[in-house]
Amino acid sequence: MSRISIAGRIQHFPGPWGRDLPLCGALVEVIDLDPGGTDDVIWSGTSGADGSFSGTSAEWRDTRRLRVWVQDSWRPPRGHWEDRSEPDPGDVLLLKLRVRHSGRQHEVFPFANASRHPVTVPWGVQWIERDARTLVVVNDTVQGGQARYRGLYQFLEASGDATAHAICAPHYRTVRSVNGAAATLAAFVGALTECAALPGVQAVDAILNMHGSPDVLHFADGPVTSEAMSLALQGANLAGRLRLLYNTSCFGDSHASGLQKGGFDAVIGSRQVNCNSVTEYVPLLSAWVDNYTLAYALNTAQTEPQRLSADRFAREQLGFSDADSFKTIAGNAALTIATRAI
Repeated sequence: MSRISIAGRIQHFPGPWGRDLPLCGALVEVIDLDPGGTDDVIWSGTSGADGSFSGTSAEWRDTRRLRVWVQDSWRPPRGHWEDRSEPDPGDVLLLKLRVRHSGRQHEVFPFANASRHPVTVPWGVQWIERDARTLVVVNDTVQGGQARYRGLYQFLEASGDATAHAICAPHYRTVRSVNGAAATLAAFVGALTECAALPGVQAVDAILNMHGSPDVLHFADGPVTSEAMSLALQGANLAGRLRLLYNTSCFGDSHASGLQKGGFDAVIGSRQVNCNSVTEYVPLLSAWVDNYTLAYALNTAQTEPQRLSADRFAREQLGFSDADSFKTIAGNAALTIATRAI
């Protein structure tokens, strides 16, 4: 067997975005070069949120048709000639790495598959200054919430808006709020559109603090499926300016595909009922505005002890049997507040 382990990490070249910004979502190909023969792609994959890639290659050694003598016995005629495919002893391992991302390509030769040194691509990222980014925050938890938890939802609705402004306003050109009964789908899309239309704006981020159910977001004017959300966003023609959407609604992970189709580069959402906003919201936003990657911000904020404690309390004391606040990132987890990887 002529297979090898493939491993590596890809990053952007140093710039104002830092020295080690990973390149995630890149197509990575490892190619076995055969001088005088056919070059073969022996492994391909996609770089992860930290720019890393790994796997096991296909067979890299070529074969040759050889005529070999096969001994059958010690008595005449003793054996026979047979044509077989055997590993080519003249085929040596010579690797090249190819990286493709957003229409760009970079090749590394020779590529050492076991090297600990990262591969640095010769391009950076789109650097987005404070005045070129805006934020839309939607807060609507009182309407549609269970009456017995009205006090809790009032606190979440008010604090969600106030906290977002307190933490994020110094780092954005503007923070636009859409609250309570005004938090309709049309108002949300309208706010995104207005922010995107401001001169010089390159990125529009959003936070959704509202109710959700599987594949449905509950706006003030009624439930909206992920598909309907996608169509509404596509109709506004905002692709290329929408960037991060932090969705604290329950079942946010099920909304992610529609929001991505609508144009957002990355979407954060919980697997089921979200119960840990009290311990997650502030740390996540704080890490985000400090220019940490989205993956780092989320991992720092949804620490296991606090998250599991919040879910257990929600199950045992509040009756939410499907409490599961664990959140995933759909899309580009290497985003930072000042960058959009290109």
